[in-house]
Amino acid sequence: MKKTFTKIETYFTEDSLSSFLKCSYDHLYNYHYSFGKWIRNYILSEKELFHMFQSVGITQIDDMSNFLILLFYMEQHTKLFYNPQ
Repeated sequence: MKKTFTKIETYFTEDSLSSFLKCSYDHLYNYHYSFGKWIRNYILSEKELFHMFQSVGITQIDDMSNFLILLFYMEQHTKLFYNPQ
């Protein structure tokens, strides 16, 4: 997953990552059609990751991208918590 997060980080500029992190958890759905679409087109095209999701019962690509958005959001907030600027 760390390799995936490194790729996901390339989607953001410094300002857009800051805006993403300021978004509340309840409003992450707002990223479905932009960031989520990018994840579906560029990250989930990697068959290994796609098949990993399927193997644990996540079969819908929208669910996969939403899950990755949430995991990335949590991972970035964890980094901030343990390494405050």
